[in-house]
Amino acid sequence: MTILTFTGEDSAAAMEKMAERLGDNCFILSTNKRGNQIEISATDNPAEAGWGNRKPKPKKKFVDIFTETNSQMNRKAASQAGDRQDPMLNDIGGDRAISGYQVPAYIAELQAHLVEMKSMLNGMVLTDDVALRNDLGLSTPVQLRQLGFSDVVVHELKHSFVDVDFETGQRRFMVSLADKLVHDDPQSALHADVIFVVGGHGVGKTSLAGKLAAHLLESNSKKPVTMTELADSQANPDDALLQLARLLNVPVCKFRPDEIAEQMTAVGERYVVDVSCAPDAACEAITRVREALPGATITTVLALAGASSTRLIRKQTADFGKLDPMVCLTKLDECPAGPVEFSQIAQSGEKLGLLTGSRAMIDSLSFADVAPVADYIAENC
Repeated sequence: MTILTFTGEDSAAAMEKMAERLGDNCFILSTNKRGNQIEISATDNPAEAGWGNRKPKPKKKFVDIFTETNSQMNRKAASQAGDRQDPMLNDIGGDRAISGYQVPAYIAELQAHLVEMKSMLNGMVLTDDVALRNDLGLSTPVQLRQLGFSDVVVHELKHSFVDVDFETGQRRFMVSLADKLVHDDPQSALHADVIFVVGGHGVGKTSLAGKLAAHLLESNSKKPVTMTELADSQANPDDALLQLARLLNVPVCKFRPDEIAEQMTAVGERYVVDVSCAPDAACEAITRVREALPGATITTVLALAGASSTRLIRKQTADFGKLDPMVCLTKLDECPAGPVEFSQIAQSGEKLGLLTGSRAMIDSLSFADVAPVADYIAENC
């Protein structure tokens, strides 16, 4: 077929006519503008387009490209340095075996550098420039996250480790985290008329209630203490609570959530309440007691086992957060708390006031303080 010419108001219109006449595999020979029209010359014969006389340009192999580049570098180095040659260029010759194939030595060197670069890129972290320093880089925030501290806490406390070495920054971070966690007055629990101990099953609520009762008696033996269970059932108090009451020689009773506000009196008496009912019922009952006893000092203590999961901590702090509880970490001699747990407590906004184990009743309850808590966090990283 001879060469055909197509015109249109623009290139799209002319090419549409060309495609209708010659098909999609046609060859454009020229494009010109004549007045307000676009003129395209085309054919569907590759011989007429000159394609039959063209020889395909050979594709260079990867090794050939580097061989050519290497030769150019050698010539350039020789022309600039005369008889002096870069010692690195002297080592370019020779072959090495990679995966069973003989390749030039410089290719092997290149592969080694690429592997090293890949390893470096795998550890790259993109972040803002707050924590950057020429000789520090990102080591402090990255290493704190690797220890288990959450991104939220590391970002919030970044002021504590900016522009210092990692060891100093880590210590300052622990102190800042402890300061954020610790309750302003943890010993206020001992001055309360009523202490409600809340938390999930198996976290040591009953043992904690006994330890609090023992501390109340030690601080003021003249004002009686009653150990109480708050539960939905009508049965007698829990056996463990009864045993603790006998050990401490204090009375014990049981209240239902819908009756506690009417039955409890704080006049000349103190209560330590082991809460065993559902969180919603417990919060409602405690709120009614606060309204019924406006002159009484009422404290809520949330018991969390040392190695509680972040999901459990989130759930417990959400369930009882409206009561503004003081957190007590329990069973620390069995399951110590670590960066993950402390990060989640800090994110919840609750305050840590008490620390205790599970193997002793007397002298096993400690009040949280910034320095000891910071040391404890550092030891359990």
